[in-house]
Amino acid sequence: MVPPITEMEKILSRRKDPKYREKVLQFYDALMQHIADELDGKEVADNETIEGLIAQLIHDLTDKNMYDEYEQMEEGERRIELLLVLFDRVKIRRDKVAKREEILDEIEEKLVPPKSFFDISEPAVEDKYKLPAAMWEQVIDKAPARKIMELLLQAYPLAVVKKYVNYLGDYKEQIAQRMQRRHENVVSQMKKELRKEGEKMKLTAEEAERACDNAMAVLAAVKEQYLRKLTEERRQEKEGKEDLPEHSQLYEKMKEAMYDTQKKVEEEALRGKFLASQINSLNEQTEHIMNVSVDIIKRTEEKNIRILRNIKKLKAAITKYEMIIQEIKNRTKQTATGTTFTVQI
Repeated sequence: MVPPITEMEKILSRRKDPKYREKVLQFYDALMQHIADELDGKEVADNETIEGLIAQLIHDLTDKNMYDEYEQMEEGERRIELLLVLFDRVKIRRDKVAKREEILDEIEEKLVPPKSFFDISEPAVEDKYKLPAAMWEQVIDKAPARKIMELLLQAYPLAVVKKYVNYLGDYKEQIAQRMQRRHENVVSQMKKELRKEGEKMKLTAEEAERACDNAMAVLAAVKEQYLRKLTEERRQEKEGKEDLPEHSQLYEKMKEAMYDTQKKVEEEALRGKFLASQINSLNEQTEHIMNVSVDIIKRTEEKNIRILRNIKKLKAAITKYEMIIQEIKNRTKQTATGTTFTVQI
């Protein structure tokens, strides 16, 4: 069943090409640059678009009874003020268009379904997965049932039956190959996504580890300096010298800095533990997905076998009724020549 098309999907379907949308933003940028150049006193060429926008701006201000203050200005000053207002309006309009496109891009990313697993680029070597061919051989090589073969031999010559069996085997092989490629693509894509996620988490963990190492180095340096100053202070106390107030303030600041750094180090350590737990969880999900893929393949095999059996039964029934119809036709011809037969079905 095809889902109904929502109003948002209709809006997204009418969107212009990204290149065209980019040209719209470039048009606004060009207008703003032209206005900015003229305001900076640079020599600029006449621009019909700018002149038209200024005329429209004057009309809007007049309708709102806001143009009187501009009329009292000299021509040069009035044009500068109008250009400033026009620049602000163009910028606001440009920002609205950019924001609208950004919002629509986010909505489109969520509403539009992702590409199929079977419409993807060639996976990397480490992501490729090959299913064992032996799992399909039994289905391909399995001959029709004995009763079906007997019915076929009764209805058709031996050469035709052999040709049919060979054709059936080729057909099953084609189905098996398509199913194998499909499952391999699914598993390869899953491995690719999991590998990318694992690499991303690994980089995050390495970054956290580097931050933790840097913090520990800073902490060690601060602690060393603090201990050195503390030792010097105690030595001066023993010698009966007065402590300098500046030194005491410096010690307190260094002490606070050391505690702050220690707190940050502890936070980074907790973050590293959290990332490690996420990586372990991702590995467990990978193993679970691989197990689920094998179960899906087995269930698909069973469904394919049932479909093939139903096809065989249907073909046998068709053959049976073809024979009955042919018998009826033969007896009808004999009846027409004066001979009467009783048809038994």
